Amino acid sequence: MEPQVSSGEPAVPRSFLLLLVVALIVLPAHFLHLRSLGLYEDDYWAIAPFLEANNSALVEYAKYHFSIWMTGRPLNYILPAVFASAGSRFAGLDGVYLLTGFVLLLNCLMIYWIVRKFASAPSALFGAAFYGLFPADTTKILLVHGAHVQTSVTFCLIAFVLFLTAKPFRWFCYIVASLSLLSYESAYLPFIFAPLLLFTPTRDWVKRVALHLLLCLGTVATVAAIRLSKGDSRATSALHDLSQLLFRSFTSLFIGPKTSASQSFAGPFESLAQIDA
Repeated sequence: MEPQVSSGEPAVPRSFLLLLVVALIVLPAHFLHLRSLGLYEDDYWAIAPFLEANNSALVEYAKYHFSIWMTGRPLNYILPAVFASAGSRFAGLDGVYLLTGFVLLLNCLMIYWIVRKFASAPSALFGAAFYGLFPADTTKILLVHGAHVQTSVTFCLIAFVLFLTAKPFRWFCYIVASLSLLSYESAYLPFIFAPLLLFTPTRDWVKRVALHLLLCLGTVATVAAIRLSKGDSRATSALHDLSQLLFRSFTSLFIGPKTSASQSFAGPFESLAQIDA
């Protein structure tokens, strides 16, 4: 008797295989020497004081930063503390690294999902791996960056996913995206261009873009107003020197892509040249 071939779902879900492939590509590049990693630079003020901190200490710390809005980004301080406490209670310092690695992997998977909406599976897999291995960003291994920069990207990517879903969930994207402004503002910028993913030469698309820009402007204005009301020095200085702000914003549109593009090609070869024999 010939064996019957099942026509149902595969024994191993495709999503799990994708998770495995991306994990095997991205995670070893950053965490192969996990047991040898320690604290570096800003980790000493953002991570070290909160290793094994209890929940009450985290709540008080969160209340403090939402009351003063230091640098206008309360989540910039709260998220690293939460990662340090939760990760260290799970597996010491290694646990904190595992949490940041999970966030990086989650970002890669969401990039795969977004790209897959418009391109083939190999193209989406390449996009996910490219983000995880992006040579121009060498900070992914730093705990403080993993806890507040990568999570800010997470908020932006979740907003993209919600933006591409059907109503009523789509409207939640603006709330989630605003969390990027409270953690690391740069990650919010790509969300402003989200409607380009759904471009169609129609009047309805133009109306949708106008509404999207209005909601984004309202979000940024609200956060800026709170920062000014709290006496944030960076917001105040930017307001008093708009010409410098506009100059930096304009030039960064060219300097950033140029640096990223050059490092995308030169970075891997520079790294290989510095490997000890």
